[in-house]
Amino acid sequence: MAIKLKPDDALFYEMRGNLKQAKPDLAGSLADYNKAIELNPNNGNNYNFRAVTKVAIGDWNGAMDDYNKALELNPTDAHAHLGRAYLKMLKDDLDGALDDYDRAIRYSKLSSEVVETYWQRGWVKKMKGDFDGAIDDYTTVVDLNPKYVGAYMCRALAKAAKGDLNSAMDDCNEAMELKPDDAVFYMGRGQVKQIKGDLEGALTDLNKSIELKTNLAPAYFNLGLVKQAKGDTNGAQADLKKADELEKGMLEPIGAKGFLMSGYFTNNDWFYNERNNFN
Repeated sequence: MAIKLKPDDALFYEMRGNLKQAKPDLAGSLADYNKAIELNPNNGNNYNFRAVTKVAIGDWNGAMDDYNKALELNPTDAHAHLGRAYLKMLKDDLDGALDDYDRAIRYSKLSSEVVETYWQRGWVKKMKGDFDGAIDDYTTVVDLNPKYVGAYMCRALAKAAKGDLNSAMDDCNEAMELKPDDAVFYMGRGQVKQIKGDLEGALTDLNKSIELKTNLAPAYFNLGLVKQAKGDTNGAQADLKKADELEKGMLEPIGAKGFLMSGYFTNNDWFYNERNNFN
């Protein structure tokens, strides 16, 4: 009704685009953001909103263009820095992502956005092998939001990578108290038990992970490693084959290394499922 009364008001298209994005009616939201930008090309918010829609439909390059435009209009736009950092991470531009995460933290005025930024920056630091830096960021996340469950599990994997296995187990258990039926958390705790040499415990957790989520390729991968360590060669080969069927390239050296200590957790399924859409 408002748009019928004022068909040239960009704000109404922006508001309707937001409602459609939440439904989600992605095509509809994209059309409304396009119209809002046509009517008011100097409003950076609409470029940010449109970028989110473009990410959702897999148009990573278009989303990057929109975040760049938002930052051209307002270089201190924390939301645009956060969104652009996310896309740079998908492109493996980890240094560029860290720079944008740093800027997002510096400029953000929203506590929820700050928490999300520390969370994602911790991911990038762990990918770069900066486990101490990742642990610091995940600790900041849980200090700001003690119920941000994925941060406990990612911190556990970073601690395990450093050899701090008892503290890693504490974080695993804390995460699973908050979210006891999460398949990926069982997989994470199974990885830590695997590193500790508790093969029976790892076997139990990894089997539970697969019971809860039958298409979780990294769980099959780690289960295969555990079975191989226990001398069950046939079982190991079957699980590794299943992992490769679900996620091609997992048995390649880089893929295997990545999945073994990736910190593949619920909030970050997008990384392995979607990153190849960004060219």
